[in-house]
Amino acid sequence: MNTLTKDPVCGMEIAASSTAIQTVYRGISYYFCSEQCLQRFLAKPLLYVGEPDRKAPKQQGIELIKKRRLLLATPLSPDQAVTVENALRGVMGIRLVAARGDSLEIHYDLLDTSAELIEEQLASIGVQLGNGWSERLRRAFMHYEEENELDNLAANDKHCCDVRKW
Repeated sequence: MNTLTKDPVCGMEIAASSTAIQTVYRGISYYFCSEQCLQRFLAKPLLYVGEPDRKAPKQQGIELIKKRRLLLATPLSPDQAVTVENALRGVMGIRLVAARGDSLEIHYDLLDTSAELIEEQLASIGVQLGNGWSERLRRAFMHYEEENELDNLAANDKHCCDVRKW
């Protein structure tokens, strides 16, 4: 008989069996619903299981929501937008997806997924869409950081560019 246990990353109840995805950390066996959860755990186990005297962020119910608004060089058609939204909603950790024209907004929990996994999913979606969309989506995702930095600089230094006519 299999004992039910919780995946420490996503919280899903799974059967603790010899065929389940598992690892041993500090002498304790942990079981996972997917390879994605196992890899998230292995990268930073203390985020999920904590220390004897301190609960992990995941155990405390903390979410680390990241928001990305990507600007696309070419607008998505309504059908393409639906395809992108449906595919991204299938990624664990994604909380919100809104694709409208030349804008794609993604909110995700960094404790459940990573930018790298989302980028991989975007590349896969782009292949499905064809016509160069894989590269367009990848570029929009990569350029997000640069655009965000520029926006932050402009917002924090509002007086840097005042032009005054004397």
